[in-house]
Amino acid sequence: MKTKKKGPEKLIYVLVARKVQTDNLYPFINVDMTCGRLMAQIAHVVSKLKIRVKADPDEEYTTIILMVPNESTLVSRYIDLTDYIERYTSDIQVEIFSDTNPEFYGTKMSYPTAVAAMMSRKQGKKHFYDLPLWECKYMH
Repeated sequence: MKTKKKGPEKLIYVLVARKVQTDNLYPFINVDMTCGRLMAQIAHVVSKLKIRVKADPDEEYTTIILMVPNESTLVSRYIDLTDYIERYTSDIQVEIFSDTNPEFYGTKMSYPTAVAAMMSRKQGKKHFYDLPLWECKYMH
């Protein structure tokens, strides 16, 4: 019986913001992202990335979810990654997702909540070695 050659592992790294700082009032309000809301953000950003790269819907990916403290750090990491891609490689695909929910955030503003990147494990370790795995902490 012939076995298929196994190609490189398909990985998607997702960064999520633990808190979002809303700018509807001064002083700013830090909104803790609930587990359910973060799971939705993860699904949205991964879906957005797969659609953009025209990924085969039957293809399996390992998804590694990492946490950053807030949306400012998330945007900073996204910018750093896109700058790296522009300068050095086209092997990495990246997408950002922003959420709008006046009831949750208390404003009609849109806030970046998740970043997804399709890359090798080696690239993931290079770019995200300092980030902890996401842990569900806020259930409400």
